[in-house]
Amino acid sequence: MPTEEGTTQIDHVIVSCFGVFVIETKNMKGWIFGNPQQKMWTQKIYRHTNTFQNPLRQNYKHTKTLESALGIGEDKLFPLVVFIGDSDFKTPMPENVVYAGGYIRFIKSKQQPILSDNEVQEICHNLQAGRLKPSIKTHINHVNHVKTIVEQKQQSVPNACPKCGKPMMLRTARNGNHQGNQFWGCSGYPQCRMVRPA
Repeated sequence: MPTEEGTTQIDHVIVSCFGVFVIETKNMKGWIFGNPQQKMWTQKIYRHTNTFQNPLRQNYKHTKTLESALGIGEDKLFPLVVFIGDSDFKTPMPENVVYAGGYIRFIKSKQQPILSDNEVQEICHNLQAGRLKPSIKTHINHVNHVKTIVEQKQQSVPNACPKCGKPMMLRTARNGNHQGNQFWGCSGYPQCRMVRPA
């Protein structure tokens, strides 16, 4: 969907008389840690730890985009995050963050009709008319837009990793031919193995 800044990519939208469900899917495995207020959540697979954007925040932008594009109130939009894959929540999650089967229960929990049949048809029509045509060009433009956002974030972080944007840390090689020498290593190690000479 087009936005004022560029584009945003929404995974799924389900439209019914019970509301518009804006779905963000995450295909992840391992232990998942996070709460609604955190900017980043954590995925842990054995000894490897990875952080990722809080999907509730990510889906908030999707919901606001649809609210504006469709001209409907936020009380008719229900954001939903669905984890697929072999993941296990290790912290309590809000009711709209669920495993694969849970999204049906969440949708069925809304039993008060809030949209007429005509409104449902109009929303579906407006979604089709308002979305960008799926194509290689649209995909490339969206990827470039995301890259621009990452570059802007990197510029706001001093000594940012050119690969992932996290801060680079001064480290000392512990073994090998360069033992004792200092180098810049990404703070996202081991997920990001970017290094630079000191």
